[in-house]
Amino acid sequence: MSYCRFENTARDFQDCLNALEELINNHGVDEHGDKLSKTEYHAMIDMASTAEEYLNTCEEFIEMIN
Repeated sequence: MSYCRFENTARDFQDCLNALEELINNHGVDEHGDKLSKTEYHAMIDMASTAEEYLNTCEEFIEMIN
């Protein structure tokens, strides 16, 4: 739903960031001792690329409306 897209995604993105920080702090495993699956690893890499593109596009949008 477009009216809550950014709100929901912001919470999910923060959850992913928290999980990644947990993996870093626990040397690559989560609180249950699990590592990222191959598909989750590739999704994490894809998210990093998308996040960079998002930042650039967000800056462009902010400049446009100001």
